[in-house]
Amino acid sequence: MALSDALALCPSLATKQAAPQKDVRRLLQLASWCERYSPLSNVHDDNSLWIDVTGSTHLFAGEQGLLAAISKDFRQQGYTVKLALAGSFAAAFALSHFVFDDKAKAPIIPSQSSFTQLQHYLYSLPVTALRLHENTCSLLHRLGLMTLGQLMDLPRESLKRRFPSPDQARSVLFRLDQILELRDEPLAPLTPPVLFSSRLRFAQALFSKHGLERALTRLLDDVTWQLERQNQGARSLTFSLWRSDGSTSHIAIGTAQPCRDKAHLFNLFKEKISRIEPGFGIDVIALFVAKAEPLSVKQISLQSRQKSDRSRSPFVLIDRLRNHLGAQKIGYLQALPSHIPERAQSLTTSSPPQTMPPLHAASPASPSVIYDRPFLLLNPPESIDVLAPLPDDPPLSFTWRRVTRKVITSNGPERLTREWWRELGQKPSRPRDYYKVSTREGGTFWLYRNGLYQGSEECRSPPQWFIHGFFG
Repeated sequence: MALSDALALCPSLATKQAAPQKDVRRLLQLASWCERYSPLSNVHDDNSLWIDVTGSTHLFAGEQGLLAAISKDFRQQGYTVKLALAGSFAAAFALSHFVFDDKAKAPIIPSQSSFTQLQHYLYSLPVTALRLHENTCSLLHRLGLMTLGQLMDLPRESLKRRFPSPDQARSVLFRLDQILELRDEPLAPLTPPVLFSSRLRFAQALFSKHGLERALTRLLDDVTWQLERQNQGARSLTFSLWRSDGSTSHIAIGTAQPCRDKAHLFNLFKEKISRIEPGFGIDVIALFVAKAEPLSVKQISLQSRQKSDRSRSPFVLIDRLRNHLGAQKIGYLQALPSHIPERAQSLTTSSPPQTMPPLHAASPASPSVIYDRPFLLLNPPESIDVLAPLPDDPPLSFTWRRVTRKVITSNGPERLTREWWRELGQKPSRPRDYYKVSTREGGTFWLYRNGLYQGSEECRSPPQWFIHGFFG
């Protein structure tokens, strides 16, 4: 009825403004909190949640124990829930929404039930339990079909003939097959399925951070053992915890390479764990491996005092920086198939390769030939004035940024010609002669002459000199 009519009948009626968006957010929070029972859960509609507890009931002393734990946990948060457990989502939805005996225990269809027993459990439920369109339900009522038992007793062919539209007949049979577990119903969990996982429940709520770190160590022992059995290494892990007040926290880390080193993974989590607030106490914690890659077993060192290869690997530092600063803020130089210096590498934030690229570029034609390249390049190269005895000779001195430097040693030239296949339809670039020079004032520079004094060139302007980089 209208609010004004309700207030006229009951002036002391308590009212509150509806907040549908807040209700949706809270329901999503509850779905995430339900992952304490199983990693597969999500929202179904405005007032329904589903949890796939396949393989999890033994952790709660059976199916009745699981439902009792769920009911108790929700009641402590101030929620009243109607629960049901069945082999299919459709059957569980129907039992939870259309069995109204509040004094009885939550209805359960045992997993080992036969097809006849399943029909018996669902026989007296109304046809609205099939989640059909309102018009289809009204048509079933006009046909005198009020319960699922009446639908089940009818032959399929005669049932199809009772509907004016083939689509309506197909929708009824489709939903009927789902509730009878004859047809699967795909469900999308709130979080993606995990490959490896481990979970701990506490009889008493956990408050200390030291206890949380010890529990994480146990989870890492279990998960790394699972990874080792499958010859896998973790690339992405999530540490999740569920508090008594219904709130949740999730800590995610990633590794540059497949890893199952417990000490290294613990160090990546430790810094973030220190910022967790236990609140009213932590009931459940879990560790999930969302992404894994093959990782073969390696022979450990026989010298007890010698550190492992992992401790000396640059990937340890890369992992700590990526997890502390963010993956998009840490990059590395990726080698590209080009002999032009500014095209020979690019900065990328993706996961680095198994072996880090060398600082010196290799020839694309012959990867075994390593050229001497500076550690730092100027982008773009800066123009300089050069004094040379002959046009094609190495420079004797050069002026850069108004400072003249005298060359004492030089190495070169190394000629780099243009990549014509990249310049189709564009103005062709000129060949370069590179020189590595050391100056009396200190420092080693990488200079090049853009263009040739002699030979055939399309460009007839005189060559120009540039400084392109610095050696350490």
